[in-house]
Formats: sequence, structure tokens, C-alpha cells
Amino acid sequence: EYYTFMVINPDNNANASAPLWVYLHGGAQGYFDEQGVYQSYSTLNEHSWNHEESFDDLWKIVTDRTFENGQFIDNTLKRRIEEGYRILVVSYSDHDWYAGLGTTYPNNPANSNAQVNGLQATMAAIDFTAANYQTTQAWVHGTSAGSIGAWPVVLCYQQEGRPIAGLIGDSGAMTETSDPLF
Repeated sequence: EYYTFMVINPDNNANASAPLWVYLHGGAQGYFDEQGVYQSYSTLNEHSWNHEESFDDLWKIVTDRTFENGQFIDNTLKRRIEEGYRILVVSYSDHDWYAGLGTTYPNNPANSNAQVNGLQATMAAIDFTAANYQTTQAWVHGTSAGSIGAWPVVLCYQQEGRPIAGLIGDSGAMTETSDPLF
């Protein structure tokens, strides 16, 4: 699949120097079992988060999380917009917690050559944005599945010697103790 991303510039000024707020939204997780049947929560299916999100989809994500009944919701994302951050919203296209490394998407009946590339796509979007817009620092904010994905993004930048200013995990993280806790 492809990986759309959307950049929202502060005060609609693409030339403004600003901190970058990377927003990774949620969407649970899923996989195809050995019979090619999609496994996830009962309310989700293989089409829920396994396809490129359009620009309109990403805009809806932002507006649903910042507006309610025509009024701003006072939350982290809304405050970053008001504070003049540049917002980067990344597509959740593989249902892989934004953590795919270009490995084969096992048992995918629609495409045997499919890969999960969530981590690579997220880092490419961040790198593109930082290279094309004056960026003072970068923060990664994830909610739900995006919170789980924020962790590997920040770790990979740290390992590359390009640390992210901070991580806001608004849900949880997958660690060695995650499975026993669940």
C-alpha cells in the first residue's frame, strides 16, 4: 500500500520556522491467520486499517479529535495547533502499530508480495517534513495504536543519533511485560 501524510503549517505559513508535532492516530491492530482470514477486534475487518488513508481521511482524523459540536476540544493536539506547531499526521496503512520494517505481510490473500512498512513510512514522512519545512525540534504523539507505534519511531531516531525532543504515548507501549499484563 501507499502511505499518505498531511502537513498542517502554523498559521498556514509553510515558511514559518516551527517545532514539528508528529501525530500517530489509533486504529487497533490485526493480521491474516494461516488460512488468510483476518483476525482483529469484532468491529474491524481487513479493510479497517489496511489501506492508504486519503487526505480527506487524515483531515477527518484531525477534525474529529479537535472539534465537537462546532467547538474546539481542549486537548493536546488542539493546544499544539494554537501554539504554532507544524502538525504532521501519518497514514495508518498496515494495521501494524506503525512499526513495520518492510517485511512480508504474512498470509495476505490480496497480495502475496505485500509488506508492512509502517515504521519506514512514518520515518520517511518525518524526514521529508523536516527537510522541506524549517523545523526547530520534533515531538512524536501517539494515541492508542499510535502510542504503541510512537515508541519504535523515537527509538530508531535515537539509534541513528538524531534524537526526537520527546514522546507522548497517550495509551501504552508494547514491552516484554505487555503480553503477561494482557
